[in-house]
Amino acid sequence: MKIVAIIALAIACSSCGLKPQGASLDPSLALLIPSDTIAIVAVRLDQLQKTAVYQKYLSQQSIPQIDEFAKQTGIDPRRNLWEVAFITNGKKSAILGQACSPMRANRVWITLLNRARSDSGTRG
Repeated sequence: MKIVAIIALAIACSSCGLKPQGASLDPSLALLIPSDTIAIVAVRLDQLQKTAVYQKYLSQQSIPQIDEFAKQTGIDPRRNLWEVAFITNGKKSAILGQACSPMRANRVWITLLNRARSDSGTRG
């Protein structure tokens, strides 16, 4: 009887060492998240776009906020980004994006930098 109890305990303890499966965030985005962040919502756009729900309801849908962002920045999140994270500390919020490729990443950062400079009136 003790042997059965020991085996059952060993099996139960061995399952405790399993690493839980769950959400992950690209390490390059994770480095940008402030320590006071209380909520993170991350979406892998490349995987989302493959789902039946996206294909049926969103793939042909125009979203005015995304269209306006694309118009203002020249960056269309539906084509240029593969991961987006919304972060908040309860008082301030931000959206972080990961470009599809290093080439696109450079173009995204240059576009955003130029846009920020033109908005602030600085040149550089």
